Amino acid sequence: MDFACGYILQYRVAAWGLTFAPSLRLDPVASDSQVVAAGPLPGITQTAYRAELYAVMVALKLLEQWGRKGILWIDCQSVLDRYHLYIGGRKRLNPNGPHHDLWVEICRIVHSCGSDIVQLVKVSAHQVWDHETPAVLRWAMIHNGCVDRVARLANQLRGEDFWSLWQLHSAMVHRVQFVSSRIQSHQIEVCRKWSAGVKDTPILAAPRPPRQGRVFLWYGRM
Repeated sequence: MDFACGYILQYRVAAWGLTFAPSLRLDPVASDSQVVAAGPLPGITQTAYRAELYAVMVALKLLEQWGRKGILWIDCQSVLDRYHLYIGGRKRLNPNGPHHDLWVEICRIVHSCGSDIVQLVKVSAHQVWDHETPAVLRWAMIHNGCVDRVARLANQLRGEDFWSLWQLHSAMVHRVQFVSSRIQSHQIEVCRKWSAGVKDTPILAAPRPPRQGRVFLWYGRM
């Protein structure tokens, strides 16, 4: 399983992919991978982390539906670490967290089917291998590269209406950034000239506040 995500924060889009890799063999090839599921990441939050997490949720849903157990090879260490924290009960879910909805569904499936429904294993991402690489690592890297390509292709599976809106949005982002930078430059220049103009002006001491007199209240007779 893997994800694909753009690099520009303001208008990046993300996708996810899930493939099935056959049992380990000495001469693995990319054509052995079978695409199980893939698609653009739904929702407003388009990040690599959420795409990876969404793929984990889809994989768990499929295992729950099929009544099977499996091993998930992922290349996102933060997802792996947080999974063990939540499933192991060492950390509570934050209801205000940005990915609370996905974690709730993941925890529901694991607690319903048992923690042995899946085993998460870390695989190095975007690594170059050769014939000196151990067979297990070479097998994992080859199939991780396959699912990475699947996710990148899935990121393009969007309709023309989406890309038209995306182009409009990205153009507006560039325009707003340009105008904002000009405004900031103007403000900085105004402050610089003002500071230079008052640099030699003597600073007058602030007047002391008037001394407050005392008030006596007399309740007796004179």
